[in-house]
Amino acid sequence: MLTICWELTLNDLSKANDALSALNDIAESEPRFFKANFVHLLELANKICTDKDLNEIMTKDIILETMVATLERIPAIINENKNGKQIIDKAIELILNHLVTNISP
Repeated sequence: MLTICWELTLNDLSKANDALSALNDIAESEPRFFKANFVHLLELANKICTDKDLNEIMTKDIILETMVATLERIPAIINENKNGKQIIDKAIELILNHLVTNISP
């Protein structure tokens, strides 16, 4: 599913935003859906947020919101994962980079 979202991001931003919004709805209502596969969600967020050709701020906002919503609702993703520190470091890096690059002067 996350691979499909990436492919949509490359080809059709409108459909990508719809798909990412659906993922966000899942993260808010059933975050356990991402518990076992959170690393894949983080990888998708990394791909979207670091893509230099993707200038769509809303797409980046949605994937970061999905990531944060999942972490807020299931902090065990960090606590129970042997790579928990790296996960939280990467999540914070993506969020801060997004905020810094999209601040209006």
